[in-house]
Amino acid sequence: MKQILINLLFKLLGNEYKRLYKIKYLFGVIDSEERKKRWENSLIRVWKDKDFIDWLYYQSESDKERAWQGKIDKKLSQGARIRTLFIVYSARRAYEERVKGRTDDGQEKENQDKEIRGIKAVYNSIVDID
Repeated sequence: MKQILINLLFKLLGNEYKRLYKIKYLFGVIDSEERKKRWENSLIRVWKDKDFIDWLYYQSESDKERAWQGKIDKKLSQGARIRTLFIVYSARRAYEERVKGRTDDGQEKENQDKEIRGIKAVYNSIVDID
C-alpha cells in the first residue's frame, strides 16, 4: 500500500519513469518469422551437439545434488533444473519437427508425431509442479 501511494504521488507531481534500456533492446530482439526460424535452427544445433547436451544433463543433476546437500536453496535449484530441462526439451522438439518436415512418407510422419507426443508427455510429467 505504501509503495502505491508513493508511485501515485510521484506521478501527481508530474514526474515520470522511463526505462532507458529495455530487455528486448539488450538482447537485440526483432519480432519476425525469420527470427523464429533462426531460433529453431539454433535449437536443432543444440540438440546435435551431444557434448553440450551431456553438460546440461550434468548441470541439472549437479543442481539436484547440491540442493539435497543443502548447499543451495531448493527452490532455486528447482528453477534452474526446469529451465535446463526446457532448453533440452525445446531442442529435441525442434530436431524432431525438422526430421518430420523432411520426410514425405505418411507412416514416418506418424512415427515422428508419436515421438513428439511422447517427448512432450515426458517433459510435462517431469516438470509438473502441481
